[in-house]
Amino acid sequence: MASSDWKILVGVELDTSSIQSQLSSLTGKGSKVSLNTSDATKGLNAMSGSAKTAGMTLQEANMIWNGSIGVLKSFASQILEVDASLTEFKKVSDLQGNSLAKYTQKLQTMGKTIGKTTSEMIDLSTEFKKSGYSESDSANLAKVAGTYMNVADEAVSAGEASSFIIAQLKAFKKPASEATHIIDALNEVANNYAVSSADLSQSIGNASSALGVGNVTYEETLGLLTAGTEITRNSNKVSRALVSVQSRYNQVLDDSSSTGEKLQNWYKKHNISIKDQDGNLRSLYDTLGDVAKQWDTLSDNEKKYFINIQAGGL
Repeated sequence: MASSDWKILVGVELDTSSIQSQLSSLTGKGSKVSLNTSDATKGLNAMSGSAKTAGMTLQEANMIWNGSIGVLKSFASQILEVDASLTEFKKVSDLQGNSLAKYTQKLQTMGKTIGKTTSEMIDLSTEFKKSGYSESDSANLAKVAGTYMNVADEAVSAGEASSFIIAQLKAFKKPASEATHIIDALNEVANNYAVSSADLSQSIGNASSALGVGNVTYEETLGLLTAGTEITRNSNKVSRALVSVQSRYNQVLDDSSSTGEKLQNWYKKHNISIKDQDGNLRSLYDTLGDVAKQWDTLSDNEKKYFINIQAGGL
């Protein structure tokens, strides 16, 4: 019967003229759809008469009416969400008019490829713009953050995703173009070791600033966190321990530090260089790698003493 031909195709953009055309073809009239209460009542009465003419029951016609109203309300809700998101975006961007419209369209297109709405993409872009990234970089970073939200093994909010990426880019002095690598490396580790991407993203956030200053790379930090977490099953505890180890390691540069003096003597005794050929402090990762090569040859007392001075007894 006629009602079986009713279809509403909903995409990111809704062509309301198509809805009107379908209604018109069913009713045989040119009645316009309106959200105004009085007009809606008149339209429903008109539809009742037209339904009889078209061979439909009032119930079938009412289903069509309710369906179209539901779609239009959803569309209106999406418009309000986009408008609210744009209001926040305009607080941190100078884009306006046609330039803003084109930028919004760009975000919409990007969002379609990763299953994110236009308002979600604008919100993500706003977070990156707040941190000083250009509109172009913010759009690309929004796509990376949206992708991370999709693939994370636990629910991650837009704010958490953007904050994580921003923190790693800044801590390890990486350009925006390497944001995808940050997420790929995180997921690669989570997929192959007994740690979750959510645990890693939180714990590396606790340690990245301290380790980044100590010239430990993002990849090396992931390795240290993963190794410790697989043993302790507590990523936050491992991240705090790494911050403490890095902090104490930095004290070898302080001539007034007793801890620094003890560490210098221990490393010297075991023929481990803590400075490179230019006189700069080697990264903690490289130095601990040299310790690991000797670890099995050390006595229990030597191991305990090293852990006490380098890690503070942790």
